[in-house]
Amino acid sequence: MRWQLIKNNIRRNKLINFSIFVFMAVSCVLFAVTICLTIQLTGSISHLMTIAKTPDFLQMHAGELNTDMIKEFANGHQEVRDYQINTFLNIDSSKIYLADHSLAGSSQDNGVCIQSERFDFLVDMNDVILTLQQGEIGVPVCYMRQYGLDIGDIVTIGENKFEITGFIRDSQMNSMMASSKRFLICSEDYKELMDIGEEEYLIEFLLEEDSNPSVFSTEYMEAGLPKNGPCITESLILMMNALSDGIMIMLILFASILVLVVALLCIRFIVYTGLKQDQKQVGMLKALGISKRDIRRLYFAKYIAISAAAAVFGICTSIVISNPLGRQIKELYGNGQSTGTLFLMAIAGTLLIAGITLLSIWKMLKKTEKMSALAALFDICEKPKKKRAFKGHLPVIFLVAIGTILMVVPFNILSTISAPEFVNYMGIGSGEIRLDIRQCEDIATNAYKMSRKLNDDPRVDQFVRLDTIVTRIRTKDNTEVNLMTEYGDHLVFPVSYSKGEAPSDENQIALSLLNAEDLGLEIGDKIDVIMDEETREFEVCGIYSDITNGGKTAKIADTQLAQENNRDITWSIFYVSLIEQENRNAWIAEYTELAQRGMELKVADIASYVNATFGQTMEQVQMATTVAMTVSAGILVVILLLFSRMQITNDRKDISLRKALGFKGKEIAVQYEKGYIYSILFGIVIGEIIGFLMGSKLAGIMLQSLGADGFRFIINLPVALIGIPLLICCVCAIAVKCGVHEIRNVKPAECVIGRE
Repeated sequence: MRWQLIKNNIRRNKLINFSIFVFMAVSCVLFAVTICLTIQLTGSISHLMTIAKTPDFLQMHAGELNTDMIKEFANGHQEVRDYQINTFLNIDSSKIYLADHSLAGSSQDNGVCIQSERFDFLVDMNDVILTLQQGEIGVPVCYMRQYGLDIGDIVTIGENKFEITGFIRDSQMNSMMASSKRFLICSEDYKELMDIGEEEYLIEFLLEEDSNPSVFSTEYMEAGLPKNGPCITESLILMMNALSDGIMIMLILFASILVLVVALLCIRFIVYTGLKQDQKQVGMLKALGISKRDIRRLYFAKYIAISAAAAVFGICTSIVISNPLGRQIKELYGNGQSTGTLFLMAIAGTLLIAGITLLSIWKMLKKTEKMSALAALFDICEKPKKKRAFKGHLPVIFLVAIGTILMVVPFNILSTISAPEFVNYMGIGSGEIRLDIRQCEDIATNAYKMSRKLNDDPRVDQFVRLDTIVTRIRTKDNTEVNLMTEYGDHLVFPVSYSKGEAPSDENQIALSLLNAEDLGLEIGDKIDVIMDEETREFEVCGIYSDITNGGKTAKIADTQLAQENNRDITWSIFYVSLIEQENRNAWIAEYTELAQRGMELKVADIASYVNATFGQTMEQVQMATTVAMTVSAGILVVILLLFSRMQITNDRKDISLRKALGFKGKEIAVQYEKGYIYSILFGIVIGEIIGFLMGSKLAGIMLQSLGADGFRFIINLPVALIGIPLLICCVCAIAVKCGVHEIRNVKPAECVIGRE
């Protein structure tokens, strides 16, 4: 009997029940996708780092190497579980061809290596440690999609040709944020290529679980061991691997939260409308002596059935959607989680959303208990129509505003990270061209020569040399730690400062956001810096955004360093701007040729550098933006269609009376459409305002966790202020037009039926 009543109710109110199903299903899908992608990302990265045995501490070094010192250091530290020294043959990218694609101009340091012996393994697409024969090569998986490579394609390095027999996952260098890429070859081929490359060393350590890599790094530096190159820790590797897909997941999570809010509001309105339509049936059931609790359970059973169907749909759809969204995760890091685990996580996500929705409905159904049988049967408590009409437009305004936010925020984040100005939030100066001098035997001398050349170049408008030196500082608790500190004039091409300003005095220091948080320092605080065994007190003058080098850097104004050649420089970079922009490509080509003639130099246009480094991130954010905007458009269509149809249903007798008085259906429809125009436009305006204000804050929180602070949207105004509102207006107009189309089915005689 109960199930027959539920079935009849579902058939009688198809639109209402289908709308509840849609909102529940969309919420379930988005939350399940977010959970699946999060579990997949974290699990896959962890799995790859486990099977590859990623080192806890890595020091890259170019130049002579004293292996006995490293061995003595490792044996003298109990926290060292194992260590090894791998070689990496850095090859000029212009000498490398992947099938028909040249790597000339690549922002990456490309080179070859052989398989490690004990840890830091390179694995194939099946997570198997790859071993190769002579003439075979393993290509980084990130190049597979970028250049459309397949097994059997030919890679040319110098005069040597290799056949691709596998694509490798490198737990350290998978991400394009990592500045180097390793190609795997056998030891015989490695020896043949020695003459066309510069050999570097990867000094790697595995530490005990309770060891602190930062403290170990300080001890390594203090021991005077080789350090002509960047220092990398496991936490930095983890951050670089998770960055691009992590931003995409955070955007989808943001969209799913907004959709849940929309769903709860719409379902609340729909349930209220359904109860209003069933008011006489509820009164009749009460008059027959059926208890309030039983009536509520009867209705709640219907919503349980709808939520069960929505949950099943959500689980199945989330698994399907997760595949294309998680394709890059699988390619780069493998399948760290089984399908069964992801399926269980999808179930957990959908059950959570279904539970929240059903709880809201259960509370809503309590209104049936407060209504007497007499009031329900004769509709005694009906509110004035004017007030009801006003309240009816508030949900439309609110929901259109949320739909607008759901479109505006992801699009603004995408346009921001795609803009050239975004480099200032990365810790990269605002120059046009970047020159890098890294991992050569005498960085200081090469940097000095480049300074003189740029100074004598009449095409150069201005340039600045910035030298990175590992600098020891003493914290408040007298612990000494190392900071990657950039020395030079930081006023020429400044980065983005969230607090304070760039250092201009020789006793000032600026800290990256993550360093300032770790050290517990603010603007005006004092810090001891140990330079040449002497301690100098510096004042913190600025805190800036930086998501390079793990987000942990510092800046000191030292304009005299460019004339000194005796400092232990880790790397040197130049930012350059030209007088005439049209000569930029020719200028870059000329200086790139210098690098090809043997000068230790890498030249990159800043825009190209950012695109190459953050291309993966932009691609994933673009995908998340597409999902968010599609979901928003779909929700707006359902909402406006639902609300307009419900309004026509509620006003059916009034519409019938107007038709009986001679009004045409088109005239009545136009009046309804005009009523929605103002609500839609008002909702768009509110959504745009909140989207710009709240969205900027949200994006700032996301990027702050990565080391970027003081975030401001870089807005594509024509699209954000004109394109998106026009899109929303078109979507809403179509939905309202379809909704009020029901007016044509209203007969003039309906107003007198039942009043005989």
